[in-house]
Amino acid sequence: MKNGLSRVGAIESAGRQLQAQYGTEPIPHKQIVDAASRLGGFARSSIIPSDFCYNCLNRDPVSASMANAMFVRVGLGMYEFLGSGYAYSGEVTWTPKGSHQRPVGMWINGNYKAYASNP
Repeated sequence: MKNGLSRVGAIESAGRQLQAQYGTEPIPHKQIVDAASRLGGFARSSIIPSDFCYNCLNRDPVSASMANAMFVRVGLGMYEFLGSGYAYSGEVTWTPKGSHQRPVGMWINGNYKAYASNP
């Protein structure tokens, strides 16, 4: 931990700085990883922006936590930074290993509700 930042804090600080730099353009994965690693002193391999998305999950919906959501994935390896606590509204998807992407929940004005049929 560098500068007293937790991993989540480093990723959020990086996202905030990069969104200011990129404006309305999506932020590339590599830029988020590089900035968060530099800010927090964490290994690049431990910075996974998709773990912090409002609109997608990397884990099964039962064990996933939405507590640290701060990005929206807008394309392969591309993100928009919204910040934590954003009043996001939109569907959440998950792609189980060896399967197809499927909807697993919904954000409505910053409140997440998992669908009952998960996983």
